Amino acid sequence: MFYQPTLFEAPKTKGMSLERLKSVQMTGNILSHIALSQTGRERLAQRRLVICQFLDGKQIANQPLPESGQTATLARDIHLWDTASPVCYEMRTELRLDGETVDVHTDRIGFRHIRWQMGGFYLNGRRLPIRGLCRSQTYPYVGYAMPGSLQREDARILKQELGCNAVRAAHYPQSHHFLDSCDELGLLVFPEIPGIGQIEDAVAKEALLKMTHQMIVEQRNHPSVVLWGVRLAHFNDALFYDKTNKLARKLDPSRPTGGSRTDLSTPLAEDVFSFEDSTYDGKKPILRQKSKVTPDMAKPYLLWSYAGHNCPAPPFHSEQEGVAQLLLHAKVLNAIEARKEYLGGFGDSFCDFPACTPYGEEDGMHYHGVMDAFRNPKPAAYIYASAPAKGKTLYVAGDFFSQGQIFDEGRESYILSNAEKVRMYRGEALIREYTSKQSSYSHMRHGPILIRDYIGKEVTWADFSPSARRTLKRYLNQMKNQGKKASFRGRASSKRLKKRLSLDEHDIERLYRKYMTLRGGEDVLRFEAINNNKVESVIIKARPTSVHLATTTSHTVLDETTGYDVAAVRVRAVDEHDNLMTHFGESLRVETSGCIRVAGPKVIALSGGQAAIYVKSMGETGLGSIRIFAENVPMVTLRFEVKRGESDE
Repeated sequence: MFYQPTLFEAPKTKGMSLERLKSVQMTGNILSHIALSQTGRERLAQRRLVICQFLDGKQIANQPLPESGQTATLARDIHLWDTASPVCYEMRTELRLDGETVDVHTDRIGFRHIRWQMGGFYLNGRRLPIRGLCRSQTYPYVGYAMPGSLQREDARILKQELGCNAVRAAHYPQSHHFLDSCDELGLLVFPEIPGIGQIEDAVAKEALLKMTHQMIVEQRNHPSVVLWGVRLAHFNDALFYDKTNKLARKLDPSRPTGGSRTDLSTPLAEDVFSFEDSTYDGKKPILRQKSKVTPDMAKPYLLWSYAGHNCPAPPFHSEQEGVAQLLLHAKVLNAIEARKEYLGGFGDSFCDFPACTPYGEEDGMHYHGVMDAFRNPKPAAYIYASAPAKGKTLYVAGDFFSQGQIFDEGRESYILSNAEKVRMYRGEALIREYTSKQSSYSHMRHGPILIRDYIGKEVTWADFSPSARRTLKRYLNQMKNQGKKASFRGRASSKRLKKRLSLDEHDIERLYRKYMTLRGGEDVLRFEAINNNKVESVIIKARPTSVHLATTTSHTVLDETTGYDVAAVRVRAVDEHDNLMTHFGESLRVETSGCIRVAGPKVIALSGGQAAIYVKSMGETGLGSIRIFAENVPMVTLRFEVKRGESDE
């Protein structure tokens, strides 16, 4: 069965509130394409077949099956499937022979209107900039072999934790559990055929065509799927892509084609020009202009991939590498918003993953993810998490403790938040209030905000005049962000200060350490995210005095109805203020009891202060628990239950 739900008129949701969007009712039509076996075709020729259809249990059709194998069924008072309100319906089709039901097909559908055009992707009548990440479904220890619960968890993380509205199923079709969850959550999906690199073998090409057929037939009833990826990265063959595009349009005329394009050596057979742009080297423009990469300016331009190769960030490396990756993603997102020729794009990537030769680092890993392989966030994750128009997201990226930066290039710190404003305090003294308008990434709704002042107005400098205080304050703040490359104005001012106030280099360093770093005790920085004059999130930066393990568990009830289940326990070493202890070097030791076990090793090394433990069921129902130990930190105990229902399969 291939269902094509359509709407009798194009919806107009631009500017519509979420409450209004949820309440919209429209009239739809379901075009059903029915594939019959040889025996079925014989019965069809004898006019003995009837199709009976139900939408969410309500009968909407009961009619003889036409010889074409296609039926059109009216659906009244339906709600829209949308990224903001993903309403799905169960479509049940019964095939009846001489009045007796002989076969049944059940699937889930959604009614939505999509339009791709130059300068915009439109969903239900409004322009929706595509904001997504590339996903690999690989997991530590087990590869692809994670059950449905964690495949679904990835969709939840992308949508709810990272604020994405789309995902590229990178380099291969992915789990139907993941796609089901994308349908439920309202996450747009861009599947693509499996493979990467040049393919010369004719047998392999024929197999790839079969896989194209299989991917589309298996996934075309998903409302979340809005574009077919029918090209491979780093593989150019005009004749082959002519075949994949024609096949996709034949199997599903309701969606356009795109794919992973890295150069311009082959004709543009796809409907959407989808380009991988990771050419930025710090000097070139952050993105290549459309006119520079495609001769067909009339086709939509989608960034199929960006940022990954330019700035990997291993979680065990320095905080500054994480900040550099954060800023690269911010630059690309800002450039996308600045030019309407881009429909949006996909950051490379959602999480770190192992790579085939010759890709990846020396350990065989791609560290391009905004999350690590265990789905723990890196600083770049908060660029996406702060995307929603208004919320409680608050993250502060940077180093507030190191006293050595006055000798190097400087170490900038950034605030990421989608709150109305963020207030920064030192102790109880207000240093500064920030809003998104103060971000230099002016085209983004909530770009990173550079912290420009660590001293504020409340700090007194008894030995200096007001003019000298202002100059010294400006110079110290510049040193924090720029190191010895502080601006010429700052350097000139410091020379005058030294001469006029008898300050030497050691005096400057002493003042720097006193006011620009956190030394301990009551020396504290506090950040408050505020909406409607209410404090909704708080981050405190201070010298840590203790460490403990914080855990986040995907689910605690494991379901063995259709096979074994796995729960993910994300583990972070944090201080008393919940700040990640990136240099915490102890290993975790895990003990299990009851009807559960650990998938992977029982001794786990933290990477950048983070890791995850995968708890799996073992074919038995009942209770189980795990205990997590690390040297000199309190033990953590987590409890689980394993249940089994009745399978529908």
